[in-house]
Amino acid sequence: MQPPGGYGQPPPPYGAPPNSGYGPAPQQSGYGAPMQPAPQGYGAAPQGYGAPAPGGGATVMGVPLEQGERVLWFKKHDYTVEMVIMIILGVLFLIVLIGIIFIILGATVNSRKPRAHILTNRRLIYVTGGGQVQQFYLNQIANIEAERQQRSGGGGLIGAAVAAAANAAMNHFANQNHKMDPSYWRRTTAINLVFGNNTRARVPAELGYGAELGLLTTRAVFNREADTLPGAMTYLP
Repeated sequence: MQPPGGYGQPPPPYGAPPNSGYGPAPQQSGYGAPMQPAPQGYGAAPQGYGAPAPGGGATVMGVPLEQGERVLWFKKHDYTVEMVIMIILGVLFLIVLIGIIFIILGATVNSRKPRAHILTNRRLIYVTGGGQVQQFYLNQIANIEAERQQRSGGGGLIGAAVAAAANAAMNHFANQNHKMDPSYWRRTTAINLVFGNNTRARVPAELGYGAELGLLTTRAVFNREADTLPGAMTYLP
């Protein structure tokens, strides 16, 4: 049966786009055009950043990094060998009092020494054996000094006097070197920081890495290399 005149053509089937006469119908995605990726702003994260935190930022040893902060140097410390040696010595000398001292030193080595050191382009950070985070902003440091290994002497007062003289001589010659010279940082066992208000802070270290950390921190602070030094190439979680 033909539709009565005056009603025009029947409507198109369901789902077909109406022909409005204004060109092809736009593609429908259901929610508008797809969102473009958000701009990165800071580029790809450099190596050494560590694992992402739940909030989306990066962390190193549980320490959150600020936006744009890069890790320049990182070292997580392992005292297992030292602990085993101390306990073995303690067992060997257990018949005398010194054996108990060795056992106590071995059992507490992890709590007495730093867990990790982190140098970024903004901060010098170390994590204590108890898990506390100590941090110092580079732009607040006015001076950096090396604390060096002291030579021990035997033979009572005479031996102590000889050792003190030797330490003074070695430190005197080392202090003649510019702090950008790696030889200044030889035998470094701690890094002493001096701030603008003349307060001081001590960052404990050891011979195996103290010289490298002291030199890199000095370069970052006084040579203005904090933003040009390469990032840490390895990261130990």
